[in-house]
Amino acid sequence: MDQAVFIEQLLVAGRRSRMVRLDDLSESAIDWMASIKRANSELCAPALTTALMETGEHPALPGEVAAYLDHILESNEKQNEAVRTQCLMLGDVLANAGIEAVLLKGACWLFEDGPGRADRMLRDIDFLVAPEQAAATVYAMRRAGYHDAPIMAEEGHVHPNPLMCAGQPATVEPHIEPTTRIAMLPGHEMRRDSTPVAQGLRLPSRPHRIVHNVLHAQLVNGDLAGGMISFRDTLDLARLIEPDGLDWNQIASQARQRGYF
Repeated sequence: MDQAVFIEQLLVAGRRSRMVRLDDLSESAIDWMASIKRANSELCAPALTTALMETGEHPALPGEVAAYLDHILESNEKQNEAVRTQCLMLGDVLANAGIEAVLLKGACWLFEDGPGRADRMLRDIDFLVAPEQAAATVYAMRRAGYHDAPIMAEEGHVHPNPLMCAGQPATVEPHIEPTTRIAMLPGHEMRRDSTPVAQGLRLPSRPHRIVHNVLHAQLVNGDLAGGMISFRDTLDLARLIEPDGLDWNQIASQARQRGYF
């Protein structure tokens, strides 16, 4: 079986609304080495472990495969808890400077109950502040020990050069807009509809997280133009749309008006 198809089947099987069982998970049926390599490259290997646990198929895994996937999930959970602690420390730093930040993308999962807190792989911490507070944000972070990471942002980008701090697990990108497609999702709307989750930190509304996911993956990262599918971003989207209560007519109407339907 093609690795991409296999990973997709597992992630779909992990959705609670579609408990699809896979018939044979033995090494003779599945090229586990290639599949795990692909899952790691797609930043979704911990989510495979979650899916196998949700469907009850984890006991059917070959022993070494189960041990490796368990290790990946456990290690990622520990890393995520360290990043969550870093977020809380950042929130304190910002709150002391009179600033509130809206968490973006992967960091949001760290402040919700559910599998994403443990199995969502993160590369950095993204958050959104008001443009007029951008300089004060960077100043407060530098006073707290942050300095430029060896990663350059383009001049005029929606965030400055990423910042890092000795002893902290993640680099940080303080945004003044969620994406470069500002008219499609203005930062002031995301800030307006966000809710507090910890001192100095807020979470975007679920509709804004959905729109941000689509704009970032499909347009900014070029997945739509390139015919690509990011398993991690698509799993995020699946988890965001699963609960009831979304006004899809309103979401669709705004998407048409702003040109990303």
